Amino acid sequence: MNNYKLVYEAHLSVNPYAILLIIVAIIAVALLIAFWKKMTWSMRIFFAVVCVILGICVCSLIASGFSSAELMEKYNNGEYETVEGVITGYETNGYLGDGVRSLDIDEFYVSEEYFCIAESNPFGFGYNVRKENGGILDNGVNVRIAYVKYGTMNIMMQLEVAE
Repeated sequence: MNNYKLVYEAHLSVNPYAILLIIVAIIAVALLIAFWKKMTWSMRIFFAVVCVILGICVCSLIASGFSSAELMEKYNNGEYETVEGVITGYETNGYLGDGVRSLDIDEFYVSEEYFCIAESNPFGFGYNVRKENGGILDNGVNVRIAYVKYGTMNIMMQLEVAE
């Protein structure tokens, strides 16, 4: 029986850019309302388009936040699966790549397409530090990964390494 050391665990956090975007959207709407009568038609159309675009962005941020909360709820309630074993077939995105492309854990294939190991997934969860950048993922490393199924994706919620 291996003892495992926790390397990564997902947690909800507020993206500071999301807060900034919401503030900018509120300011744009306030300017549109405050100066409506003083604006020319071209300025009104411009500000209206900007407000609509910002509104769509804010709505998508809110929607992804609900999905992230749903994933965390599943994880915290123990509704996740685990895969445990030795990493083989470790590949990165190349010399200039910024993350892990794929790896095998015994007979379980982990890839970017179907197993979100990168923080670039829509939820922002995942451990994606390449070995070349100080990460621990590499061939021969014994790991245990907890993941939550979400649609066609498996979202990494926890990564442990055998000591």
